Amino acid sequence: MNKYLEKHGVVAFIDVLGYSSIIDAASKYPCILGELEESLVMAIKLTNILGEFIQNVEPSDRFINRQFSDSVIISYEYPEGSDRIDLACWMVFLASATYQYFMLRHGFYVRGGIASGFWYINDSNNIIFSKGLTKAYVLESTLAIYPRIIVEPGLIQTIKESDFAQKTFPALLVEDWSGKMFINYFGLYDVYGRYEDRLKNSPDMPNLVDILRFTMASMPDTLAELGVSKPITVEEIAGMLPEAMKQWDVTDPTVSAEINAQLHAKLSEFRDDDKLREKYLWLIEFFNWATQKGGGLNFKRGFA
Repeated sequence: MNKYLEKHGVVAFIDVLGYSSIIDAASKYPCILGELEESLVMAIKLTNILGEFIQNVEPSDRFINRQFSDSVIISYEYPEGSDRIDLACWMVFLASATYQYFMLRHGFYVRGGIASGFWYINDSNNIIFSKGLTKAYVLESTLAIYPRIIVEPGLIQTIKESDFAQKTFPALLVEDWSGKMFINYFGLYDVYGRYEDRLKNSPDMPNLVDILRFTMASMPDTLAELGVSKPITVEEIAGMLPEAMKQWDVTDPTVSAEINAQLHAKLSEFRDDDKLREKYLWLIEFFNWATQKGGGLNFKRGFA
């Protein structure tokens, strides 16, 4: 088989909403670039933990992060013809949601697309040829519109009938009134915070304790950068999880109030920019739906 076509990939293309406004504001508020850089670096480190872990589980596969300017490419590469598209989707969906939620909690908003297709990368020269990347870029630039990451309809059709997808994906997918499916980054608590319950239903799903154990053994510097400043056991980390996971629970009163205030501050900031204001109005509606506070738009969980 041609070397350019022998690998397949599920690919996310994601960029920062309002990036040009951030650059324009930098001359007056230069600290905003430092805040953006720090947020991007830490968000990438979080997604890399997932990638390093899964590559240890499936050595023939590759989880790839590439970042340039305000854009990031997240890809799960696997041999063409293999049966791992469900796992590839799960990891790219989860990494994309983690990246998006982390950025939101630090005051930055992203949109993107996820698609599949042939995937070739020349690591030495940082060259990528990918049908999946091309399709993901088109989704981001033409259909996402709001702060969301759209999933290619054909990819949804490929995975929707599998038992794995039916059991594990609903928490991470939302369908809007027009039938577009996108990543539910407000649903991460159902993945991370309730992982024990979900494992009973999805024993093949990578679980948080295994990821922590791998991270401690293989990526101690990353743990230190994430705030773990002393040697700590998996059991100690597991004991900290219930409190730590509250940051992912958007129904928690404190977290909900913080995000709500943040979003309404954005409405005020862009009160004279109808295009950007519309995007944050949409996000408030989505947030209200996710936190069961109503919302006038017709959202529903994926595969519902």
